[in-house]
Amino acid sequence: MQLSDYDVMQIAKSQQHIADSQSIPDLQARTLARISKLLRSEICVFMRDPEQRVTTDRRIVTLGFDAATEFHAQANFKDNPLALWARHMRNRWRIPVAIPTRMTDRLRNTFLDEHFIQPFRIQHTMAIGLLQDGQYLGLIGVFRRDNEPEFGAEDLNKAILISFHVLSTLRRYRVEEDLLDSKRIVAAMSLGAEHRGVIVTNSQFEISYRNLPAMEIVEKLKSPAERDTRGLNSLPQALYGRCLRFAEAGTASETFECDVPKGGYALQVKIYRCEHRDAPPGYAIYLTPDSSTLPHLKKMQTLGLTTREIDVVNAVATGLTTSQIADRLCISFFTVQSHLKSIYCKLDVHNRAGVLNRITNVEFA
Repeated sequence: MQLSDYDVMQIAKSQQHIADSQSIPDLQARTLARISKLLRSEICVFMRDPEQRVTTDRRIVTLGFDAATEFHAQANFKDNPLALWARHMRNRWRIPVAIPTRMTDRLRNTFLDEHFIQPFRIQHTMAIGLLQDGQYLGLIGVFRRDNEPEFGAEDLNKAILISFHVLSTLRRYRVEEDLLDSKRIVAAMSLGAEHRGVIVTNSQFEISYRNLPAMEIVEKLKSPAERDTRGLNSLPQALYGRCLRFAEAGTASETFECDVPKGGYALQVKIYRCEHRDAPPGYAIYLTPDSSTLPHLKKMQTLGLTTREIDVVNAVATGLTTSQIADRLCISFFTVQSHLKSIYCKLDVHNRAGVLNRITNVEFA
C-alpha cells in the first residue's frame, strides 16, 4: 500500500528527529515518541539487548507503562516479561518487521500473559527487529489493545521505513561505544601493570572488559544468589555498592579494602574515573590481593591443592569449624570433610595443625 504525502512527510520529520538524538537512551525515547504517533499506539518498548542472554538490559525504554509493569520491565531477565516476549519473537522469524498472528493465544497462562498481556489487554503486536548480520542490536515492540484495530499494510510500510533510520543511528552509537570501550581498556591496562585484576566498566558499572585474574576474584566475591540473579557482566554487590557511592561523590579516584571470604584474603580495590570528552564516564577498577597472602597461595598451588582445597585451607587458618567452613563456602558438611581428607593426603599430615605447619614452613628452590 502506497503511503500518502502526509505520511511521507511525517516519516521524514521522524527520521530527522531521530538523527538529532544525543545518546542511545535519547535515541530510544525519541524513537518511541515518533512511533507512537505514526503507528497510533500508546504502548511501546525499545530494548537494546532484546534476548538478554548475558545481562539484564538497563537500557530498556518504555512508553505508556504503569508503575507495576515498569517494575517488571526493568527486572532481572529471568523475571522480565518483555525479555520473554523478545525471545519468543526472536525464535520465529528473521525479517525486519513482523506482525505475528495469534501471539496472545500462544502465550496464555504464561508469566508474560499475567504481567503484561492481561493488564494492558494486549491483542495486537508488531515487532521491529533492528538486525545487523543476523544479530539483534535492538528490538522495538508496538502493542495495541483489544478495542483497537489490527496492524495493517500501511502500518507495516511505515515501520519498515522508520526502522532503517533507527538501525543506522543505532549502528553509529554502537561503533562509538566499542571505540570508547577500547580506549578505556587501553588506558586501564597501561595503568594496571602492577595489579592482579583489571576491570573496565561503562557508566552503569556494567563490565566491558576483565582479565583472567579479575574474573577469578569476581567469582569468589559473588554469592550463590548473585550468580543466579545477576548477569555475567555485573559487578558483585561487594564492589557495586562502593562503586556507586564513588560515582555519586564525583571524585577522580578512590581506594578501599574488602574481604574475599572464599579466597581467605583481603583485597585492595582502586577505582579511577575515565573521562572521554562528552561521553558518559567509564571506570577502571584494579583488584590487588594482600601481598602477605600471596606466598602461601603459591605454596598451596605448588603442593598440588585445587582451588577449592585452597579455599578450605584458608578457612581452616581463620579457625572455622567444619560446619562454619561449609556455610562460608556454600557447600555441604560432608564435602568439607572430603576436601580435608584430600588435603591431608596431599600434604602427608594427619590434622589441621599439620596442614597449617606444612603451608607456612615449606621452602622452595
